[in-house]
This record gives sequence, structure tokens and C-alpha cells, in this order.
Amino acid sequence: MKSVSLSSRSPRTARKITDVGTSSLSQRPPLLRQQSSRFAKWTRTRIRAILPFLCVLVVLSLLHGLFENSIMSSVDLATSSDKKAIHTTTTSDSVPSSTKHETISTPAPTLTPTLQPVTSSFHGSSNTTKVASSGHSFFETPILTNQSRTFVDRWCDLQNTEWYTQKRTPHFLIPGAKYTGTRELAQWLMSIAPTTIQPPRRSLELSFFLDGPFAKYVYKKTEKTAVHAARQRLAALYNNNNPDALTFDASPGYLFYSSLVPRRILCVLPWVKLVVLLQEPMDRLYQQFQAAVQNHQWKGTLEEWIQRDYDHLEQNGLFTPNIRRVDEDMAWYQYAHTTVGEGGGIGRSLYHYQLRHWFQAMQAAGKNPAEDVLVVWTEEWKKDPTREWERIRSFLGLSPSSKPIPEPKLFPTKFDKSTVSDKTRKKLQKLFDASNSNLRKLLRRYGVDAGKETWT
Repeated sequence: MKSVSLSSRSPRTARKITDVGTSSLSQRPPLLRQQSSRFAKWTRTRIRAILPFLCVLVVLSLLHGLFENSIMSSVDLATSSDKKAIHTTTTSDSVPSSTKHETISTPAPTLTPTLQPVTSSFHGSSNTTKVASSGHSFFETPILTNQSRTFVDRWCDLQNTEWYTQKRTPHFLIPGAKYTGTRELAQWLMSIAPTTIQPPRRSLELSFFLDGPFAKYVYKKTEKTAVHAARQRLAALYNNNNPDALTFDASPGYLFYSSLVPRRILCVLPWVKLVVLLQEPMDRLYQQFQAAVQNHQWKGTLEEWIQRDYDHLEQNGLFTPNIRRVDEDMAWYQYAHTTVGEGGGIGRSLYHYQLRHWFQAMQAAGKNPAEDVLVVWTEEWKKDPTREWERIRSFLGLSPSSKPIPEPKLFPTKFDKSTVSDKTRKKLQKLFDASNSNLRKLLRRYGVDAGKETWT
């Protein structure tokens, strides 16, 4: 093959080839520069777009760190300042300065997770100091007893606040039991006294004091409750348009998780009253099972559902013969805090465990369950709503209603005996009979108003 040199070609052809070669070589750098410029511009645009979000995240992270540091630093100061605040309260929300407190002679309840009552009983102690007059007993400030000061020192961090305050919310709780009609009871009370009884802003059931929502208000090292922060959050959950209205929280989990919830509530809401709604245990269990099936939380039979919870109770030691009270309290704590979803069908109907823990905590906090707890039976409420309204009205300090008392919108379901074997039914009945007997003794021992006894 002959090689053809550029000089052998015609001048016109040679000039054309030379122009093409030199132009392509001279254009490559500008193209690369243009692409690089476009990429740099695109990168700067994206950085400018996400920069504000990054700044916001950094600021939030810094604020969160400052908040955590301030919370934890207050723990070290809690003991000395809390005791000083308790002994020197002189405002209208506290004890008059002329009242001298004796030296604390009883130790703080140290049992974890439940509270044992302290040595002396609060029954018969009725010393109170009036504050903002509004016609309700919630606005009376009890003088701090030896018991309540012990309780406060052990479980409550009172930084930047007083134990009893003039501005209070919520005033009473409907803590359970679950599937007895707690939501219906709350709605029924609001229908009778809509201007006097006010719910939270978003939901009738706040569940504020349960483990998840309340974790940020408990110091891990001391287990104390950050009272001031918790009250601030609660105040934001309610409307404050009517200062004389009674606010409430109808969270049925408060009764079941009775090992830790009572002391949290009594630290934050020492003025609180309880309207406890109870139903025949077998019927309550059956309604919970139906709800579990309807909510697609259980696909098995009622027999299997019951046996699962029975085994759970047994594994945690609640059926141990001659069990000590301390061990029984710990067994209940382990059982309740390992119950998830729609579990606890049997346990939620064992009312005596739950109320006993509540009464112990109230007594340790210087409260009298006979004055601050009212038991309403679902069956009696449905049978005679007017009578039950009068009981609740008197308990909460409400004025009589001028209009007829409406019927409660309840659709209770009776236990269907045909859905379980005779062996399972008899086992349940024996268990509930023993629990109901203990419940009856418990209510009488603490002098709690239970109205007309039904299935107990």
C-alpha cells in the first residue's frame, strides 16, 4: 500500500485536513471546562438548597443537648433544694409559716417498683388549707404530713415548683379497667355537665403517664419524676378557657400498670381523684377478646387466648403458694410490663392487685383512698344511671343537674360459656372468685365507696 503524504495532496485538500485537526484539538478543553462549570453550578445549587435544613438540624441537636444537660444537672441539686422547699413553703399554695413540721421519722418507701404504705395511717387526718375558692375539693391544699414529705423526698423532683399548686390539671382520672366502658363514662359525664367537665384537647385517653410517653420525665439514676416539666406538658394538653372547670384523663392503662404509674401521677398530680370503673371479670375478659379479634390482633380461639395469659401469669410467679407480698408485687410488675398488645385478658380482670398498689401509693403520698377513690360498677351504672350520677357528682363536688340524666351508651357483652371448655371456665371462675373476695376485703379495709355491691 502506498503511503500518501500531506505534501503530495492538493493544496486545497491539505488545508482542509489541517483545519479540521487543529479545530478539534482546540475545542476539547472548552467543552471540558463547560461541563465542569455546569457540574460545579449544579453542586452549589444543591448545597444552597439543603444548607438551611442542615442548620436547623444542628440547632435542634444543640438545643436537645442543652435540655438534657439542664435536666440531669438538676438531679444533683434535687435533694437539698427539695427538702428546703418543703419545709419553708409559705405561699397560698402551701403550708402557713406558723405550721412547724416534725422531723421525718419514717423512711422513704424503697421497694422497687411498688410502694409499701409507711408506718402510720393517714385515715382521720383532715387538716386542710383553703386556696382559690371555686367550690371544688380539688382546690383545697392538704397540709404536708410526715408521710407525704417522705414520699416527695424519695420519688418527686420539685425543682422550680411546689408539690401542691393553685393551677391544676387534670383534676380527676378514669384509670380503668380496660373494656369496662371508661370512654363511654367520660362522654356520658360531659353530656351531663358540658361546661363543667372538660376533656383533653385531642383525645380522651392521654396515656401520658405510661412508660413510653413519660420516659423523658423520669431520671434514670434516681427514678424521680421531673414534676415541673411534666406539669408544663400537661397544661399544654388542656384548654384553660374556664378556670373553674374540672379536667380529666380517661386512660385505662393507668390501672393495669399499677407498679410505677401511681407514684408518677401522685408526684405530678397530688390533688387527683380516681373514678374507677369495674365490670364482672369474665364479661370484661370476653369483651377484650372480641376486640382483639376485631382489631386483627388475635387469630386463635378464646381457649388459646386465655391459656396464653394464664401461662404468662404462672411463669411470672403470681400463682406461687404462700408468696410474700414483696415478691407478689414484683411478680405483678414483671407480668404487667411484659404484656403487650391485647394481652392480659385474665390479669386486667384481677382488680385487687391493681387497686392494692394504687391504695399503697396513695397512702404513702399522704392521701386517703376513702376520700379520693370512687368505684363504679358497669352493671350498676347501666341499671341505674341517675343513682350513679349522684354518687359521681357528690364525689367530684359538682352541682346537681337540672336536666334528665341520659342512659349510658353501653353495649356490654356477656361471657359466652359455650366458647370454652368446662375445665377452663371452672379454672377462671375459681381464680376470679378468689380475686373478687380479696377486692371486697381491700375496699372495706381502706373505706373506699363502692356503692351497691354486685358480683363481688
